[in-house]
Amino acid sequence: MRRYIYLWAIVVMLLLLLNPSLGYAEEREIYPNIIRLHILANSNNKKDQELKLIVRDKILAKIDLREAKDQEEAWQYLEKNLERIKDFSQMVIKEKGYNYKVNLQLTIEEFPYREYGSHIYPPGKYQALKITIGEGQGQNWWCVLYPPLCHEALYDEFDDQVLQVTGSVYNKKVKEKTEAIEIFELFLKVVKNIWLII
Repeated sequence: MRRYIYLWAIVVMLLLLLNPSLGYAEEREIYPNIIRLHILANSNNKKDQELKLIVRDKILAKIDLREAKDQEEAWQYLEKNLERIKDFSQMVIKEKGYNYKVNLQLTIEEFPYREYGSHIYPPGKYQALKITIGEGQGQNWWCVLYPPLCHEALYDEFDDQVLQVTGSVYNKKVKEKTEAIEIFELFLKVVKNIWLII
């Protein structure tokens, strides 16, 4: 009888350890509730990169999603005003003396891991407002447009170079998961030894 009690206890512990929702549910749930902003510069030329940041600042000053009650309402606002935002972006570029065309898309894109203070955004697919200036071959800039965290990120280097940083942070998480697997394997060995004893 005692052996069966131990067996059920082991089964319960295994189910808890193997349940993929534990510890990562919050990360998965944020995907539908986020809108990212992604701006691609024409090239890596210094002036093109400066233009990218000018367009960024003007766009963020123009778009205010703080009053949106949820992600759906924020997305609808962007859909309704997409052409206006595009025309505004084109005007900013022209005022700076450039003839680059600008392309705006409401799309779904892959983004790397990122932390904004206490907010964690794992790598994966997110809805995004994508702004491509000219050829779009330069380093890009991105942030969280909704909930509105872009203003907090204005002075951070959210471009291709940050992938080195986010990659190292993500690798740290991978290492932590690997260590968890090693602990789990050790746990199985202990269980096996206990089972042989009882």
